[in-house]
Order: sequence, then C-alpha cells, then structure tokens
Amino acid sequence: MSETFARVGNADRVLVALSGGKDSLCTLDVTVKRFGAERVTPFLMELVKGLDCEWEIIRKVEKRYGVKCLGVPHHDLSRLLRDAVMMPSTPKLQEVKLTKQSDTEAYVRKLTGAPDAWIAWGMRAADSVVRRAMLARIKGVDVPKRRVYPIWTWNLSDVYGYLRANKLPTPRIVGGGKFGGGVDLSPKTLFWLKKYWPSDYKKIEAVFPFVSAAVFR
Repeated sequence: MSETFARVGNADRVLVALSGGKDSLCTLDVTVKRFGAERVTPFLMELVKGLDCEWEIIRKVEKRYGVKCLGVPHHDLSRLLRDAVMMPSTPKLQEVKLTKQSDTEAYVRKLTGAPDAWIAWGMRAADSVVRRAMLARIKGVDVPKRRVYPIWTWNLSDVYGYLRANKLPTPRIVGGGKFGGGVDLSPKTLFWLKKYWPSDYKKIEAVFPFVSAAVFR
C-alpha cells in the first residue's frame, strides 16, 4: 500500500469512490491516513438519488473523518435509462447519452474544482481474473487516468482484519449479503429493499416503475 501511494506523490486532492461496502471503507481510511482528511473527498455513485440504506453509513463516515461525501449519478444509470430497464421505453430515453467511469470521474473532478485530482478505487486483484490482470499490469496505479487502487493486493482476510483493527463502521448490508455490495436492480436486492427499506423501494419504483414485476417473480 505504501509503495502504491508513493507513486501518487504528495497529491493536493484525492477523491475516493465510496459505496459503503467493506473495500471502499478500507480505501477511504488508508487514503485519509496518507493524505489527511482535508485533502480527501469521497463520492457515492447513485442509481437512485438519496437512498437511506446507502447514506446511513455514509453519514457515519462523514462524522468520523470530518468530510463531506458527494452524491453523483452512477455511470451505469445512463445504460439503464436508454435500454428502458424496468420502465416503459420512450423516444426521449433512446436519446440518452451513454456514460462511462471516466465521465463520472470527470464530473466529480469538476464538482470539486480539482481537475488533476487522483481518484482512489477499492478494487482488489482477488476480486476476479480480469481485475487481477489489470491491476497487476499497472501495479495499482493508472498514471494516465490518475487512478490509484491502494488495497489492490489485499485479500478478504486483510480487509476484514483491517475493519476490526481500526474499528471502522460496520459496512451496510444490501440484499442480505455480507459486508456491502451496491444497490442494484436485481430481484434479490429489490425484494430485500421492499421488506427492510420500504421508503427506499418506493424511491426506486418512482424511477423504475416495473420493479414490482421483478419482485413478484
């Protein structure tokens, strides 16, 4: 981790992708310890704005570090809208411009007034074969895109051990899974939200009116 951050140098601003899951919580903590909270800004990518099940732990994190987390649209939202996923298709939706991860990064940099900010992601090589190949190739630092992956070499034991040792907030549980995972439109997640976070379910239903069909199935 120290070697990874060493390649970043003494950055003036580091943005941290914060989902509230185990990996992102560790990533934020190590980033704050390395650069100081005054130079760190977390951001949450939202499929639906203002879900309490996501922001509950974010608020705890904001209080712990004295930071303000930004809520921004998830880049996958554009695809869901254009493909009319769980909603009626309209000509207007067909005109939605598809966005990528780099578009989200550019937007957050613009919001923070830090066009050259590094962005820290919680991806790990152990997540998948594809991520292992990508992260090993760049050794945790993508200089051209100014992305850094500070915990890329960690395994699950490292993550859970770090959470316990540093008394980090208990990661939120979405869809009944353990220690995180973002809010998505899978039937399992939707069913869980309807049961335990009905107000959030209604917010999702307002954007994606056909989710009830997925829950029914």
